[in-house]
Amino acid sequence: PTFDAIIIGAGLSGLSAGLKLVQQGCNIMIVEARDRIGGRTNAEMIYMDDQNTSSLVNIGGMWIGPTQFRIKEIADNYGLKYFPTYDDGSNIQNIGGKLSTYDGNTPSLPWIGLVDLQLMLWKVQALVEKIDLENPWNTENAAELDSMTVESFLHKYSWTNSAAETFRIFCRTVCSAETYQMSMLWVLYYIKSAGELDHLINIEGGAQAWLFEDGSFELSKLFLNDIGTDNIILGQPATYIEDVNDIVSVTTEDGNVYTARKCIIAVPPSLCNNIKYSPKLPINRQRFMERFPMGSMIKFHMFFDHPWWREMGYSGSAVSDKGPVSFLVDEGLPPGYEASEDKILPALTGFLAGKDATEWGEKTSEERREAIEEQINFLFKTDLGSSSIGYYDFDWRLDEWSGGCYAGYLPPGVLCSYGMDMREPVGNLHWASTELSIEWVGYMEGAILSGERAATEILDLMN
Repeated sequence: PTFDAIIIGAGLSGLSAGLKLVQQGCNIMIVEARDRIGGRTNAEMIYMDDQNTSSLVNIGGMWIGPTQFRIKEIADNYGLKYFPTYDDGSNIQNIGGKLSTYDGNTPSLPWIGLVDLQLMLWKVQALVEKIDLENPWNTENAAELDSMTVESFLHKYSWTNSAAETFRIFCRTVCSAETYQMSMLWVLYYIKSAGELDHLINIEGGAQAWLFEDGSFELSKLFLNDIGTDNIILGQPATYIEDVNDIVSVTTEDGNVYTARKCIIAVPPSLCNNIKYSPKLPINRQRFMERFPMGSMIKFHMFFDHPWWREMGYSGSAVSDKGPVSFLVDEGLPPGYEASEDKILPALTGFLAGKDATEWGEKTSEERREAIEEQINFLFKTDLGSSSIGYYDFDWRLDEWSGGCYAGYLPPGVLCSYGMDMREPVGNLHWASTELSIEWVGYMEGAILSGERAATEILDLMN
């Protein structure tokens, strides 16, 4: 074979796997379907309405948090600068037709709703603590938890609409799917992979703590720089993989064939079945991948000439059970932070997730912008939402090589029926993606850890 390893996919999983292998002296080739690297991370300078000024836009994954140790270590080693997400002032929530504000992390619910929510969160956390991260199907009562949707769990354990709706918003914004679509075992596993619920929800101390000054896409560029541009082919989807006599042959769309001792398939599980395999993959592996749909997500950025919400005493963070936007946050530089370049304009960024992505994905970008301006006016009790100077959104469901964002989710019954071998190599084929991580599933951290894990498997076998 020509290479020690071929890696399919140049997202963070594929690139981190490639870098680890190259650092150990391996000869690799990365085959990427897109005409760019980065996978579900991407950043571009986007022009405002005046076609003169522009701002950096993180089109995909963008935040890191203090308990995401690996990505933070890598960023620090590369000297990447990141700044704290602005979080001063009151947060806004719109639940059950009631618009209110709150400070800190405790939502503004009627006292009975708060009691209900706290009892339910204690129940969730107690279940999270029992999750076996390596083998979630071995968790106590795994089959029962995997047989129910999160919505079924809410019907069983919550008795106020405000508490149930708060948890639905959490699932929609964190998992980009609806409570009636996801297995309870999967969501508990997802939470456990982040450590605890607070790590997923909070800005300070949580997964939304910091933003990269030059965008998260810089990581991919630095990875590739260290791997070497000679070791990657862009714009060539892998269509066929043959694993015979300890030689893996990968055929791309243009008919080129690359051979290696090992192969890492570093794409979302739901896209793995787009490739033909010889011999065929075990049936349980096929079933697992075809039952792993991607989340539904449209991410938007709305720019203003000044952060007027800060002047009104708001943090810019808002949650709403009524769309189009379910979660909104301030993406601009915090006061007093000196950026090395002046390329980040004041902005509110947010997500049309789950059912809202399905509904509003049928509209045009202009229609979405108008509706979001109206919603911002309503949430902040102002008309300044209509003073935006620029807007950009991206529907990740339409991205051919992701199929959605942030990550895949598992419906009831899949994890216990077909999940047992989800990280296990098949012959000389190894698997990596944020969905297959043991820590920080669905996040950039999970993608990197998953890629490094697959590379370690190969290095161990080669040694």
